[in-house]
Amino acid sequence: MVSKFRFVGFQDHYEVPDPKDVVELQVEIECDIDESKAFSLIGEVRYLNLWFYEIQEFDSKPGGKIRLIDSKGKKADAVCIAYRPGKEIAILADECGEMVAQVIRKDEKVSIRIHLKSVDEDRESKEALFNSFVTRLRELTW
Repeated sequence: MVSKFRFVGFQDHYEVPDPKDVVELQVEIECDIDESKAFSLIGEVRYLNLWFYEIQEFDSKPGGKIRLIDSKGKKADAVCIAYRPGKEIAILADECGEMVAQVIRKDEKVSIRIHLKSVDEDRESKEALFNSFVTRLRELTW
């Protein structure tokens, strides 16, 4: 993740965030549900609202707009950066950074892989937020 700043004279300046400010969590959750239901949990608004953010508008296509209520209760914008029906969804938002969720099938087992990544100076708060997402999603998979 790179921040872009504008200077007088319109020169571009890019600043790479300090690696210690990057908060990242990747988890694979084995499910006792089929692939279709697993994808519903990560790709349908009614289920995303149960474990992710409250989503008010969701355009499920790459570049599609997403309107949500962030963890502070404020309206926020996000963008769908990937959507493969039945397989994968990726969302980019200021509040949570990047969220990629995938349905994985290995032999007879179905898993949901969640990858969350953000730049935040308050690591503890962001880690707690990410862990709360995973905990709520895990509860829905049984």
